[in-house]
Amino acid sequence: MKRKEIPVFVLDIMGRPEFAFEAGSMAEAEQLVSAPSFSRALSDFLVTRHEVHAERACLRPRAANAIEASFYRDFACEFADASGDVLFAHLCDEAS
Repeated sequence: MKRKEIPVFVLDIMGRPEFAFEAGSMAEAEQLVSAPSFSRALSDFLVTRHEVHAERACLRPRAANAIEASFYRDFACEFADASGDVLFAHLCDEAS
């Protein structure tokens, strides 16, 4: 049975599409992004990459374009499991 496609959202960081993820709606995507655990994980990721991101507190997800959504879904098919966990894919330059 084919899985119903859930909308894909993207977070732009420093003007570039960096992360893609699925959420049932824009409201759900915004709630996920505003969660303290997500903020901590994003901060850790940016520190590891030696990037500073002053806008972290006001990140807003946006709907993915067709290329970004396709990249995410290819990644999800390869790495996701049936656990129901949220999968965030780090987009590479080819997705922009």
